[in-house]
Order: sequence, then C-alpha cells, then structure tokens
Amino acid sequence: MKHTKDSTCLEHCRNRRPRSSFTHSKTSHSPYHSLPALTMKLSLACGLLWVAAALGQTIPACSRELAETDDCADVINANACYNQFRFRDNQTLSCIGGTDNNDRARKACKCCGCVGAVMCNWVTQQRFQC
Repeated sequence: MKHTKDSTCLEHCRNRRPRSSFTHSKTSHSPYHSLPALTMKLSLACGLLWVAAALGQTIPACSRELAETDDCADVINANACYNQFRFRDNQTLSCIGGTDNNDRARKACKCCGCVGAVMCNWVTQQRFQC
C-alpha cells in the first residue's frame, strides 16, 4: 500500500492513544473540544460583572447635616409626589424643587440616600451624571 499524506494521517489517528477530554490538543478534530472551558470562562465573567454591579450600587449615607440642607429638603419633601408618580421616567424629577432638570438631577444624586433605596435605584436607572 502506498503511503500518502492523507493515509498516513488516518493511520496515525487510528493508532493513537485516547486522550483525556480535558487535555487540549492542537490535533483535535472536534470543534467542541474547548466548550467546557469556554462555558466556565463565560460563567466566571458574568459572575464578576454581577458582583461589580452590586458593589457599585451602594446607597449614599444620609447624615443629619446632609438631610438638613436646602438641597436635600427639596428631595425629601417631595415624597407625596414620588408616591403619585411611582418613580416613573422624568415625572419624578419634576417633583424635586430646582431651577432646571440639571439642578434637580444634582440634588437627586446628592440626597437619594435620604429618601431610600428606591430613589437611589431610580437615579441609577436615569443615568444622571452624579
């Protein structure tokens, strides 16, 4: 039998020892040989992203001094208005006293901790430049 490049390769593949499924081989013919490793890497990346997001959403502390400022009074005193609009869109921003929306957003960022987690989550969802 004449040995060609293709027949030599086929003979080599038939005679080789089976490898462990976790061993990376450049001669592996399966397109799925690294699927478990890829899945594990993606799971780890998603987990780390979730932890980073959770740590990034800390509620700012509301000290007594902060709560007594005029800026925070505008945010705290609007509770009835927040309940009416249920933290939807920019209607909630209109509840806060201020000269314009930028001033209201600044106050919301600064004092959201004095209202609670719902207010801070809303500020985060609105993507204000805090």
